Amino acid sequence: MGGRENINEIEENAIENLEIVWVRGFNDLSNISNFAKLKTLHIEDSIQLSEIRFPNPLPDLRELKVLNCKGLKSLTGIENLPKLEQLRIYKTGIDFDSFIDQRRPDHLKTLAFYTAKNKVDAKIQTTLGKLGYRESGTVIT
Repeated sequence: MGGRENINEIEENAIENLEIVWVRGFNDLSNISNFAKLKTLHIEDSIQLSEIRFPNPLPDLRELKVLNCKGLKSLTGIENLPKLEQLRIYKTGIDFDSFIDQRRPDHLKTLAFYTAKNKVDAKIQTTLGKLGYRESGTVIT
């Protein structure tokens, strides 16, 4: 439960797994392109983070989890994650209809999107099933 607004001081690196969990005041992930070797990214309980953007390709990123980031309104550029296989989004402010309209990577097989509202989630799961996505397991909390 440390505190910091960003990780901008981290320059290009070889980090493969990055977890940002319960970082008080964290609100900026604009330097994500510096993590070119990233394979997994897990962001949780970052309520001040309003957007995640992937403006440049992250060629090795396979798994992305964004959990309980209630202030998050935008997740864009996932088409720049060519090897992304698993994407899990839980309890964010992202509008599902806007999100699902964007281009998604061809390798994406598991797409979980939960709002914690049963009726809304049932509708979302139906839509995702029709699009060919599966959820391997239960809701991740």
